[in-house]
Amino acid sequence: MCARSELRERWLSWGAAALVLGLAAAVVLTTAAGARRTSSAYSRYLAAGHGADVLVSPNATGFPHLYPALARTRGVALVAPVIGYGGALIGRPRTPVLIQAGTDRAFGFRVERPKITAGRMLAPRRPDEVVADLTAARELHLHPGSRLHMVIAGRDEELPDRAHDPVVTLLVVGIGVTRDNVVPDNALASAPTLFAGPGFSHRFGPRFYAFDGAEVDLRPGASTAAFSARAQRIARGLSETGGGLFVADEAEQASKVQHAIRPQAVALGAFALLAAVTAIFAVGQVVSRQVAASADDNAKLRALGMTRRQVVRARLMVVGIAATVGALVAIGLSVGASSWMPIGPARIAEPHPGVDWDWLVLGGGFVAIVALTVAGAAWPAWRATPTESGQLADARTGRRSHVAGSALRAGLPASAAMGIGQALDTGRARRSVPLRSAIAGLAIAVAAISGALTFGTNLGDLVHTPRRYGQTWDITADAQFSPIPSRRIDRRLRREPGAVAWTFGMHGDLEIDHHRVSSVELVRRQGELLAPTGVEGRAARTAHEVALGSKTLDAIHAHVGDRIAVASADSRSHPRRMRVVGSSVFPFFGQGSFTPTGLGIGAQTGRSSTRLAGATFVLIRVAPGAGHDASVARIAHDLVRSDLCGLDNQCQVTTTSRPVDILNYARVQTTPVVLAVVLAFLAFLVLSYLLITSLRSRRHDFAIYKTLGFTRRQVSSTVAWQATTITALALLIGIPVGIVAGRLAWVAFTTTLGIPPDATVPAASLVIIAAVALLLANALAAVPGRAVGREEPASLLRTD
Repeated sequence: MCARSELRERWLSWGAAALVLGLAAAVVLTTAAGARRTSSAYSRYLAAGHGADVLVSPNATGFPHLYPALARTRGVALVAPVIGYGGALIGRPRTPVLIQAGTDRAFGFRVERPKITAGRMLAPRRPDEVVADLTAARELHLHPGSRLHMVIAGRDEELPDRAHDPVVTLLVVGIGVTRDNVVPDNALASAPTLFAGPGFSHRFGPRFYAFDGAEVDLRPGASTAAFSARAQRIARGLSETGGGLFVADEAEQASKVQHAIRPQAVALGAFALLAAVTAIFAVGQVVSRQVAASADDNAKLRALGMTRRQVVRARLMVVGIAATVGALVAIGLSVGASSWMPIGPARIAEPHPGVDWDWLVLGGGFVAIVALTVAGAAWPAWRATPTESGQLADARTGRRSHVAGSALRAGLPASAAMGIGQALDTGRARRSVPLRSAIAGLAIAVAAISGALTFGTNLGDLVHTPRRYGQTWDITADAQFSPIPSRRIDRRLRREPGAVAWTFGMHGDLEIDHHRVSSVELVRRQGELLAPTGVEGRAARTAHEVALGSKTLDAIHAHVGDRIAVASADSRSHPRRMRVVGSSVFPFFGQGSFTPTGLGIGAQTGRSSTRLAGATFVLIRVAPGAGHDASVARIAHDLVRSDLCGLDNQCQVTTTSRPVDILNYARVQTTPVVLAVVLAFLAFLVLSYLLITSLRSRRHDFAIYKTLGFTRRQVSSTVAWQATTITALALLIGIPVGIVAGRLAWVAFTTTLGIPPDATVPAASLVIIAAVALLLANALAAVPGRAVGREEPASLLRTD
């Protein structure tokens, strides 16, 4: 009966408390469920598309005997052969397009099924129907119904020749997501790709294919390593394979994609944690104020014979009902907002986009919301209830501040002194205000905002500053597997105004302590050696020196100055002793589908001579100055237009060589800003509720001020000074704590990446935020300040 009476009498205030609780909890539940959905999206995508376990590709071909032999191997459930064809659009002969076609209804249908996002899956027997992957759809502006007029390249060509190669017209029937579309983790993954059925491969046969391979599905419990060993033995016994077989564990590719998705999931998890901490303080002070407002009624109930425990249970019953309503509101809002999740590349992989019910988060969240809210209200309810029957409510609740008197003696105006005093005075009994918890909540929100901006600023600098992710040059011209006409490029660059240094290089792979490491061999041609950014030591200059990434050094348990055994991973040559002369940050260096370098992973070697034979790429630095960007654009354009890489090479000219990790972090660089906005909104709710509660509780004080001669303007000024003082305290506490936390988080983050821990503080942004926060606080105080100023003091004093 007591609880029902409380709800009938104060349903509006308890409803507002439930709404605040629901809004704050909805943010936490949405981001927590989003973190779980983001983290699991790729694994669920592979399960829905029946992703393969192993990819095999022979040096020559697997037809006609290898693939049937692999299908009979112990532990194999399915072998799906796939043929790759090279092609180019008519009118765009320099834009290569890869066409992958299965030889039966296995590839693309029973294994490695693409996620169709528009249109439909192709008909297997139709040779003219294709599904475009997301990269092809984006770069070639394709949609279901598009028709492509293409030239198919011969077997020994990189690019087709319309004069003697066949021309086909293909119908795009669908747009699909493949495993390479989620996170392109190698050079080939970024190429536009079309998927065709067995009808296409039967039409063109082996005369036109560029390569072939097979996706292999293993039986449950089968070992990938055991299958690889058996497959290698089978390939060595067949002359058609060229004596070798490349075997790739698709679990490693999945691990790389999961590693790339992890920053988004971690960001959402951190978002949820910080929002939860801020919400606990925000909602806690709301509920505490509601419970404290019943102090006088508790004394009356004790006088009527209720025990202290009965009164507390009645108050907690009301809190529990409000918490239940708030939890239901939070669940409803979270389910509605779930269509915004997951984020980043996981959204591409999500097999079931739209509204999602994460029962673990929603069920656990419901219990946590109700339990934490009731538990948080238990102590305020106990304190607000007299210990003995007939005793008045605890008159000692709250503390008086002497700051107002000190401010008056310091010469501040009366309105300023009263406002500062009210900001630090919790009041007594029913007029008590939860200032400490409110200021703590505001300070935590400010600290979280400052920390997020500090971390986000440094993350943005890392993403947009090439030198920080290893690139010390301005232009890269890369022919991948084919040699470039290095002497011709050399002569051309000597005539290019602005080109001050260039270095030629070759891709490769090294075997170091049983670790396969992607490497580059660099040869200085003009100016200084253009090598990846050094962290310690220097770049390798000779064939007997090597510079390694910090993660690679950790993996092989070596340090700068050590001598290590290094062998070429592509040959059976004996290892040679090389000296580790430095630790470097590696940008993107990669060939085809082989694993590229990245940040702390990779190796760089030099040459004992300046021979240019065999170079596959060139790095170019442009003179700094006012015309730097224009010179970079001009030289890059000249390299593309003059076909310096050769007419038969697929040369890529780029100005950024961001490693895969940087591309992943680029997707989350706005997350700290979003987090700051949400936390600012929660802080706004805290300050709003605090001002409204304070003004309602202290109407008696304002009536006395007006009786003593305060004008309406002075009353409004008092409210403004109160809001300013509270906000300033939160800023003074929160900003330094946030800066320290943000810098510590950034140092820990860079340590895991293997890059220098340079950290900057966004001082200008934080000053602007502080100024905006103070302005918003005064703007928020303006409306209630005017409302209190218009009230007549006589009626307030009479009813009080």
